[in-house]
Amino acid sequence: MPRGPLPAEIYWRRRLLLLALLIGLAWLVLQIVGWVNDRDEPADAATPAPTAASTASPTPSPEPSPEPTDLVPVALPAAEGACAPENIRIVPSVADGQPAGEAVTVDLLVSTVDGSGCVLSPEEAQLLVIISSGGTPVYDSTVCRQPFVTEPIAVPEGWATQASVQWSGRGSGATCGDGEGFANAGEYAIQLGTLGGEPGEATFRLAEPRPQPEPEPQPEGEPEPEPQPEGEPEQPPAP
Repeated sequence: MPRGPLPAEIYWRRRLLLLALLIGLAWLVLQIVGWVNDRDEPADAATPAPTAASTASPTPSPEPSPEPTDLVPVALPAAEGACAPENIRIVPSVADGQPAGEAVTVDLLVSTVDGSGCVLSPEEAQLLVIISSGGTPVYDSTVCRQPFVTEPIAVPEGWATQASVQWSGRGSGATCGDGEGFANAGEYAIQLGTLGGEPGEATFRLAEPRPQPEPEPQPEGEPEPEPQPEGEPEQPPAP
C-alpha cells in the first residue's frame, strides 16, 4: 500500500507509467538488435560456403598413350636386271572425262608373272597398243616410231608398280605424225601388252574438247590475217 501526502491512485499510476516505459525500452532494444542482425545476414549469404565440388582436387588429365613400338619398317627390294617382255603383265586404265583434242593420260599397273623384280625399259618393252572406237582402230602403235612407254619402269619383287604414260590423243594414220587429227569425244577401248606377255584392256570415254579462246580484236587499220589452209581431218566421230 503506497503511502504519502498524495492519494494512492496517483502513486499507482506513476508505477504503471514507469513499468510501461521499461517495457517500451525493452521492445525498442529488441527491434534495434533484430535490425542489426538483418543487415549482417546478406553479407554472410554473399559468401557461399565451400562445397565438395569446389574443394575437391582437379581430376588429372589422362596420360597420352605410348606410341606403338612394334612397327617394322618395310623396304622394297631394288629391282635389278632387265624384264623379259613375255614375263610382264600390264593392266591399263584411263580416267573418263578427259577432253578430246589434247593428250590423254593412261595409267599402267605393271607386274611380273612369276613375281620377280626387274626393270622394264622402253626398248625392251616392245609395247603393243591398239586404241579403237566401235571396233575401228584409231591408234596403232606399230605405225608409230615413238615408243608408248618413254621412261624405264622398275617392278619390285613380289609387287606391282603403277606408271603413267601419255597418248597424244591423235590417231596414228599413215605416219603417226603431228599432222594427224585428234580423236573425237566418245567411247574408246584400249588394248595393251608386251610382246608375248599378258595383255590388258580397258574402256574409257573422252569428253568434248575444251572451248577455244576467242581471238583478240585486230587494231583498226591493220589488214586481217589470211585464212590458213585447213589441216588433216579429225578421226570419224565415235558411234
